[in-house]
Amino acid sequence: MSNAKNEFRVAMYWDFENIHAAHFDLHNGEGAYHRVSNRNQQQDPLFEVEVVTSFAATIGAVVINRAYANWQNFAKYRNGLLKHAIDLVQLYPTGSHGKNGEDIRMSLDVLEDVYRFPHITHILLVSGDSDFIPLVHKIQQLDKYVIGIGVERATNNYFTSACNEFKFFKTLQAMRDDSAPVTAPAPASNDPRTEDLTDTGDIEDARALLLEAMKREGAEGDNWVVRAAIKPLMQRLRSTFDESDFGYKSFTAFLKACDDMVEMRQGQHDYECRLKSGSLAPAPTPVASAVPMASSELIVARQYEDILKEQGMRLPVSVSLRQGVRLAAGLFKDAAVPYKGFRALDGELAVSMASLGSPEPSRAEVEARMSDARKVRIMLYNARQFNLKGDIGPSLKTTDPALLTRAVVSAILFCLRRVIDLQDELDLTVLDSLLTREGEQSIREVIVEERDRFVRPEEDAAQP
Repeated sequence: MSNAKNEFRVAMYWDFENIHAAHFDLHNGEGAYHRVSNRNQQQDPLFEVEVVTSFAATIGAVVINRAYANWQNFAKYRNGLLKHAIDLVQLYPTGSHGKNGEDIRMSLDVLEDVYRFPHITHILLVSGDSDFIPLVHKIQQLDKYVIGIGVERATNNYFTSACNEFKFFKTLQAMRDDSAPVTAPAPASNDPRTEDLTDTGDIEDARALLLEAMKREGAEGDNWVVRAAIKPLMQRLRSTFDESDFGYKSFTAFLKACDDMVEMRQGQHDYECRLKSGSLAPAPTPVASAVPMASSELIVARQYEDILKEQGMRLPVSVSLRQGVRLAAGLFKDAAVPYKGFRALDGELAVSMASLGSPEPSRAEVEARMSDARKVRIMLYNARQFNLKGDIGPSLKTTDPALLTRAVVSAILFCLRRVIDLQDELDLTVLDSLLTREGEQSIREVIVEERDRFVRPEEDAAQP
């Protein structure tokens, strides 16, 4: 029997401990969950199961909903799991490292189900583990649509790219949030503890992706394409794309916000779109470094920047990392009163950056400084260098630029470590060039020290 859109059949599989561990690390610091004192105990619920099940229901009928874990430690999730009739597969640890073969068992079950039940059209893998990449490829070869669901900055980039579509928990949560904006980003929060803490993505990247998709669809000149054809292509080009990450309730709202480059008209059954004349492909984004590089080094530099950008760590362009951190430290050192929020800090930091540029900057230069101020602040936040105390506004844990720079370098290496073997493959020359400017003192020594801290053999976490 053919499957119309309203006949999609969904099979959902949860790598439950992986998702819980990712949320735990977001709350308590990277790697916190895998400490013996944290992992081997009853776990408090950290996310809503319904966030995922509600999304799955919008795709089609969920015919398989199975979660894998050692449920002795996750009993407090009971109500949410039972409410949504999730089949719980118990996996006891079988070795000294606490391994329970969860990924192997789950992969075997997925393949068996795909072969046994050909009516299944969509596979949802709730995990961020790169071990599932071969499974994704095999499922796709069997003509199934694979959607991954994971936690941002705790999900392998190659895994997101392998899936036909990928959703982050924060995106799914925003879809359920009644306070989510309808056609524009939400207004600024008055609470410095929740105001604009992390990078939700670069709208210019999304616009460039839209431009590329419409050009590939031939939506230029006199050619119009139906709106429904554009978003699927954008997601094939970048599986993590979701307009709600940029504050838009619908894809139509996102298109309307890009009315300087896209025009729409009502077609026979759906809106039709095409590019406005003069909408040209953007130039490649320059690497952050101002230090001359060979062409091979530029390729590596772009790779590093892409990896960091996927995890919310965007390097400033108009200033070096060291300059940006020094200016931020100076603001807090000289501040007479606390900043009311992060946006106020961004504005002051952008003004400070102006002292390093031309006295009469162009509008583009002013916008670049504001963007770079936000990038520096977000890197400091991701490096956990902010104190958030009640309603008095954010403050830095230290105003020593050297210590702040080291903390940010450590956070950057942590992001790179998710994809690159730091000991064997990290190009120290390229990374040093990305984080400094010509004429600045090298921070290669700091990079090496922080890298060695990551690659040094760790103690067996399972040992008493």
